[in-house]
Amino acid sequence: MQQQASVTFTPGNSGTNTVFVDETQTYQQVEGFGASFTDSAAYLLNEVTTPAARTNAMNNLFTRNGTGIGVSFIRNPMGASDLTRYDYTYDDLSPGLTDTNLTLFSIAHDQVDIIPLIQQALSLNPQLKIMASPWSPPGWMKTNDATIGGALLPGMYIPFANYFIKYIQAYQAAGIPIHYISLQNEPLYVPGDYPGMSMNAATQLVVLRDYLLPALTANHLMTKVLVYDHNWDRPDYSTTVFADATVLASAQVAGMAWHGYGGTPGVMLSLAGPPFSRPTHRPCLTFGPIAIWVQFLLVFTA
Repeated sequence: MQQQASVTFTPGNSGTNTVFVDETQTYQQVEGFGASFTDSAAYLLNEVTTPAARTNAMNNLFTRNGTGIGVSFIRNPMGASDLTRYDYTYDDLSPGLTDTNLTLFSIAHDQVDIIPLIQQALSLNPQLKIMASPWSPPGWMKTNDATIGGALLPGMYIPFANYFIKYIQAYQAAGIPIHYISLQNEPLYVPGDYPGMSMNAATQLVVLRDYLLPALTANHLMTKVLVYDHNWDRPDYSTTVFADATVLASAQVAGMAWHGYGGTPGVMLSLAGPPFSRPTHRPCLTFGPIAIWVQFLLVFTA
């Protein structure tokens, strides 16, 4: 991939489908384009490739030098995802045990491959923005005591919020800022063969408003939250969360995260006006292959 020449729009005839482009209508500035350092991608790049190949790949990804594409945004899983070598979280225990104070919390797994690569990426592009999302918290926080399936136990809302705090602080200690988080990747889909967790809109509202936002404030963390983090076909999820006055007024809630695997992208425009469109909210964000109005665009790789 390389930068192409600028395009000037002019009237013309090209088939029966008409595309209208209004160059005078602007929305929010695009913050970045990128991908993810999943467990598998980081392992391959950091341990399997040669040092020379890794250096070349990182330069091509994160700089604009030569053939560099200038990746400017990454969304990393907090723990295992569907693109990992094995299941893990940052506080795994044997079935039946709990660690509600997160005494055993550790990002040791990430320190092997993921963190060194992010540090290198930041050195190549200091403007890089980073988002983190869990596919599943530790199993002991969930109804089925496992990373695959289940839902968050009501009695674990405090440890769940503090799990984010520990993660953000640990990454900060490694020199890596976490600019955005979402509470749950694809909260309305519970996979049967890789980590995931069900989280309906009512639960996300309570956890966000009553636990996560206060925890971020108490720990003086400026990381911003994106709600939902799933497909275009359920805009009601975001409207339910933003119907709460506290969430809507919070400058630390930056907007909504969208995936492009279901529904149509035009639904984002229905949530682009009042009450969502205020300076601290960026309501149309997406993760997937296409978007009509985005803050940043990510495509996941293995």
